[in-house]
Amino acid sequence: MFRNLRKITTNFILMMGMVAAIWIVLGQAQSRADSPYLIDSWSEAPNLSVSYIWNLEEDAAGHAVEKRSSELLAAVDTFEFGLREAFILMEMSDIIDAQHSGDAWIKLYNVGSDAVKYDGDAPHINVISYWGQAGRHYQGGIGAHFYPTAAGHLDIDKTWYAWDAAMHCPHGDSVPAVNAWTQHVDANCDLLWEERVSADGQLELRRDANSPIYTLRSNTANDLDILRNGRVIRNVRRSFYDTWINHLTPDAEGTAKVIWEIRDYQTNTLITETITARPSSGEIVSHERIETR
Repeated sequence: MFRNLRKITTNFILMMGMVAAIWIVLGQAQSRADSPYLIDSWSEAPNLSVSYIWNLEEDAAGHAVEKRSSELLAAVDTFEFGLREAFILMEMSDIIDAQHSGDAWIKLYNVGSDAVKYDGDAPHINVISYWGQAGRHYQGGIGAHFYPTAAGHLDIDKTWYAWDAAMHCPHGDSVPAVNAWTQHVDANCDLLWEERVSADGQLELRRDANSPIYTLRSNTANDLDILRNGRVIRNVRRSFYDTWINHLTPDAEGTAKVIWEIRDYQTNTLITETITARPSSGEIVSHERIETR
């Protein structure tokens, strides 16, 4: 159902003394499910991809509504985009190319965000490491499942892993202890990266035991900081979210929209990322990023 989305990088004109650049991710019509269901999938780098599932208002009265509060869904989305930024900061795609022959890739999902496809599980984030034939065909992998709370922290009692690693590779715990590092490995059992959930519901990642620790620390369901060795270096905030189908104040164009603001404190830049979709046709209308200093 997913199609590769092209990225075009262009210059954005200087206005009011601000230097800006814009990235446009060209969307294509998505195949429709039996009722409104939208997912935008794209590659951030050769070995890092994101699938963003929309939570459509018309489906809000569907299955297990009590498990799908707006705060909970916001926390799932925010952690997904926070993880994307953390993997970019860790340069994981380049590391996979240089040290693992490009034979692995990372996939991020905000799972359980759509009622129509709801599987009865609470909304959560999937962090999956795949490997097989130079990252082109799935042959095995490790899938992490992280469950945020409405306050934005991770539920320390719900983290679990699905192991489909090579038979000769040791499998980790399916339900790891709090503060215990879990390893993602490639087909040769070589370490890709490690992650753990802390006792206070933060998510920590590192390349290995001798590398910096990147911490995803939630401020609210819509806002989290990324720290490197305890210092805040980036912030991710979902600043706008509205989905249209029989909404109280529907968009005139019948569109759904989400806006992310990503602040990079190292370069003093702001990335504003806007995704617009048309639920009635199942189309991703636009996906663009504007960078301003």
